[in-house]
Amino acid sequence: MEIKFKILFILFIFPLFAQSKNYEYEVSIFGVHCADILISYTDTIYNDKKSIKIEYQTKTKSIYEKFFFIKNDYTTVIDKSNYDILSYAKKTSQPKLENNISTFLKNDSLFYLNNNNWFNTNYFNIFSLLHYLQMNKLENHLKPLDFIEREGNIYNMKIDYYQVEDRIRYLLSLDISKDLSNESVYKKTDIFTWAIFLPNAKREININRITNEITSCKFSIGLINVTAKLK
Repeated sequence: MEIKFKILFILFIFPLFAQSKNYEYEVSIFGVHCADILISYTDTIYNDKKSIKIEYQTKTKSIYEKFFFIKNDYTTVIDKSNYDILSYAKKTSQPKLENNISTFLKNDSLFYLNNNNWFNTNYFNIFSLLHYLQMNKLENHLKPLDFIEREGNIYNMKIDYYQVEDRIRYLLSLDISKDLSNESVYKKTDIFTWAIFLPNAKREININRITNEITSCKFSIGLINVTAKLK
């Protein structure tokens, strides 16, 4: 009896570990490694729906903590069948600024607890978009790629893509929609969230189509150049 119980326990618990994937990235500014990002994707059940929990943990390297300490955690839960956002939360800390955000789901909309503004669950955020591009070829997309949401603001989205050997390179253009946007959850957001959505910025995402891994993300505006590269 005890042996059967152990076998059943192993068969039950093994898929839970097998369905979680982790990736580590080095963040470099001007070619200098200054921060690390840990990304995990975990299968879960949320509101009785098969879902994926996407977690990003960003932290500056110890050598830079005295100059500009950053510790940012972002969690997005998406519907596994259609990539709709079911939940979003973040807890970020940097010099003179801390943000804590959470949402609740009502009908087909997500509401921010911080200011009660809402957005359609069909929109992407930057984390669900990256996972979507990682797992789906853009030419065979499963849902509209028109809008992306950022903490109350809605942006028009345009994505160009190119085949480069065994990789697909995506170029992401964002333009804020004044008609759809609500009041921002915070007037000042963390540096990573703020920078990604700056106007006139260049955003490049490289994905290995054999392994379905994001090999690098590049961001540049003016003379500033930031790269996140898979370890």
